[in-house]
Amino acid sequence: MTDVVVCETSVKLKKGDITAESTDAIVNLSNATLDCSAEKLPNDDCVVTSAGNLKCRKIINLIGVRSDNIVTSVMKALKACDEANMATVSLPAMGTGAGNLKPERSIRLIMKGIEDYLSDPSVMTIICEIVIVVFEQEIYEKYQRFFQNYKKNYPHFSAFGKMIELIKGDITHQAVDCIVNLTNVTLNQSCGVSGAILSAAGDTVKEECKNIGIFS
Repeated sequence: MTDVVVCETSVKLKKGDITAESTDAIVNLSNATLDCSAEKLPNDDCVVTSAGNLKCRKIINLIGVRSDNIVTSVMKALKACDEANMATVSLPAMGTGAGNLKPERSIRLIMKGIEDYLSDPSVMTIICEIVIVVFEQEIYEKYQRFFQNYKKNYPHFSAFGKMIELIKGDITHQAVDCIVNLTNVTLNQSCGVSGAILSAAGDTVKEECKNIGIFS
């Protein structure tokens, strides 16, 4: 079993049969009537059912999963886990069957769905473990190769429970609560990062800095 950590949640890759998993929930890819034969889909495309004779507690039935909605489908499944107070969940190799997705593309989409959900600041998740269960050896090996390279390419890490993300871009475009400016004692440095921030912020901020510059 191979594992990585995404925002404090353990994400594991396992070769096996998802029906044998004992996580709180497993994810099933189904259709509107949950019988794998119907064509008409309901408005609600995520349904939680009991698990019957399976080892898990619940089955999260994702309806109408296609290669172009895997990311949002994963996010819906994880949201259903949180709403049902399920801390562990097993996911299948989405899109590698009828979706005809290459395994390399499939695992990237699955992981993006996991990343996007867990890194959403509005989400207070209880999920501590996500297991991606792959039945076929060839698909498992390609997923495993992705996992082996994941830590080297993943621009997020956690410190003391807080997520830190590396982004290439313009700091003045960030939609965060605050940004940090590097300036001088009079708060009017007009070059470098400070110049870019003051220029983007406009005259109101320039005037505010002028008025509160404690060493002016």
